[in-house]
Amino acid sequence: QQQQQQQQQQQGGEAKHTRSRALSPSWRRGSAPATSLSCVAAPMTRVAGAFGRGFFVQDRATGRAGALHDASNRVSLAVAAPAVAAVAVAAPAVATVAPPAAPLHCPLTTLRDRLHLACFFDADSHPLARHFVRHYATVVGVRLERMTFWVHAPTTTDANGVDDPRAYATAAAAAAAEHSLHAEGVDDVRRISSRWSDKLMLNVTNEFIKALPRDRWLVFANIDEFFYFPCDMQRRIAERKTTFCADMEDRVAQSRRAVELREAPPIDEQFPVRCRIRQSLRPRGQRPTTTEKITLFLASPAGRPHRQYKSPHRLFSQYGKLGRCNNTGSFSHYTATTMYVQAIEKKLRNFRWNPTVEMDYRSQLKLLRADAPLC
Repeated sequence: QQQQQQQQQQQGGEAKHTRSRALSPSWRRGSAPATSLSCVAAPMTRVAGAFGRGFFVQDRATGRAGALHDASNRVSLAVAAPAVAAVAVAAPAVATVAPPAAPLHCPLTTLRDRLHLACFFDADSHPLARHFVRHYATVVGVRLERMTFWVHAPTTTDANGVDDPRAYATAAAAAAAEHSLHAEGVDDVRRISSRWSDKLMLNVTNEFIKALPRDRWLVFANIDEFFYFPCDMQRRIAERKTTFCADMEDRVAQSRRAVELREAPPIDEQFPVRCRIRQSLRPRGQRPTTTEKITLFLASPAGRPHRQYKSPHRLFSQYGKLGRCNNTGSFSHYTATTMYVQAIEKKLRNFRWNPTVEMDYRSQLKLLRADAPLC
């Protein structure tokens, strides 16, 4: 009997040891788990001896709690599947293209059939003519047949009635200006020989406006002023805006000094730096230089009399709210050139200005002549 009991105890110990090995997780034995305890074990389990009877473990995959174990307290062990090294497969490179930036300005396409351009300029400024026409034809959208230019080339008599070949543009300069405009496809080019003044320029322009049909729009710009218009102009015009204006922004060369204008490349590439030179010309405490200009307006709002210029920067305020200026931002002003230096010298030499305007011209001349950065 004792031998039988010893044999039963020995057999029971071996069975218990065998069960223990079978139920031991692989990380304790250093070998792979038994097939019957693979990763298909129930996700909701109660670990033997770790938490006590009836402990609930929530299934994180489903969010539901597992069932209570029965009275026999049967235990199922969740055996972790052996870790499998994941092979990192690089996804094929996909070129991501950023959406195009919204344009800062757009042509006035909705006004194209009713849009006119007028410009009054000194013949000595003819190197600007080609750049000017190309800008307004492509960037603003004015048809070449709707462009009108007055080339100022008066006789060589100065303000004191004395002949001076330096005082005014020569016939050769006027011919060069006309040739440049015709070469770009502009036909309406008119020569003015009277002595220059703001009054002459405004009278010629106002007479031109009166001759326009009432529903026409006009851009009136100096030869060194390149206007831009935002892309929401159709909405603004639909809201009965009839007058638009913008602020001067000086454009200078990369050297930030006055340089010679060339025929190529495009003018905005020759003068890429943006400055606010005129805003700081006058001493502190004085009224700032006027840098806002009318850039576009309807010839006759609501069928009323045609608009008229009061000064190179202003229209007569004759229409109340309809005549208020709607600002469109800034426009490029190309005066940081050696050609403009000569133009100022001529203006100061041959014309009488009020003290404030003369001071502005002399301040510009001093700044442009100095061998120092303009901004």
